Amino acid sequence: MPICRVVPPMPARGGDPLLMPHQDGFHNRGLGFRVAWIPLMEIDDACGGLALAEGWHRRGFIHDMEDAPQYRVTNSPVPNTAWRRADYAPGDLILFNIMTPHSGLANRSDRFRLSVDLRVLPASAPRPVIGSVTSIASDSITVRADSGGDVTLSIDEDSFLRPFSQLTVARADLPSAVPLGHRVIVGHTAGRVTVIRPVP
Repeated sequence: MPICRVVPPMPARGGDPLLMPHQDGFHNRGLGFRVAWIPLMEIDDACGGLALAEGWHRRGFIHDMEDAPQYRVTNSPVPNTAWRRADYAPGDLILFNIMTPHSGLANRSDRFRLSVDLRVLPASAPRPVIGSVTSIASDSITVRADSGGDVTLSIDEDSFLRPFSQLTVARADLPSAVPLGHRVIVGHTAGRVTVIRPVP
């Protein structure tokens, strides 16, 4: 899943250089990917770049469970002293755990900041089902997998549901939120959905 980022010069909001601290693992449960961040230019302190919270990938979610459906990091437990950044250059690659809290930093320079994010699965990680939805209900989904055949998985109260128009959706609203024929990535374990998300 490649994501190209172009960040214009901007002041820090309220003096906080962290633009949007979050964990990719919160919205991608059961997808065992690693996150790779690649700078495409020289990125110094003024240009900002990427900050990561050292050691916090082992401490559970930092997202606000009361902030449905966005689940933002509204009152982060991560202290300012835990955040780390460096000066970056083309050819660098930062690879980190899906549970690592991270954030882009405010670009206080006079240049646009250019970088690329990649989500990569280790060979040892379980493969999600990727394909087109052929049937969906509040308790199950069937996907015509790119790898061949139809795969049916159950959906329960612990499944994290990321539809196409908002960050999360209630199970009862799932059939109307995910149109038939749309392409999805479905994380799963033991026949149960861990996450449904649209193909980027």
